[in-house]
Amino acid sequence: MFADGFNLAAITEVCGSFDEFVMLDLVDSLVRKSLVTAQQSAGNTRYGLLETIRQFAEDELAATGNIGDVRDRHARYYAAQAIVFWDLWDGPGYDTAVDWVE
Repeated sequence: MFADGFNLAAITEVCGSFDEFVMLDLVDSLVRKSLVTAQQSAGNTRYGLLETIRQFAEDELAATGNIGDVRDRHARYYAAQAIVFWDLWDGPGYDTAVDWVE
């Protein structure tokens, strides 16, 4: 689902997990195997996938029949995030909102 990367909160929500520590262990394992990239910027870590790996994972997810549920969680997460950052747009949080949009 994450065509342009993700953070820990996003992957935790989209995967339907309630434990960020468990998700961090899983993502860290994938980073150590070079299946996921990790980039740190301004104290935040952003993860990414090579497009071929992302497409393979999407195909595997589609084969399970759960892709619709995951897409729905992805859409709900980012819709909620858009609302949070929209509220920051016209105030002192403008820079934070712009960074998120970018």
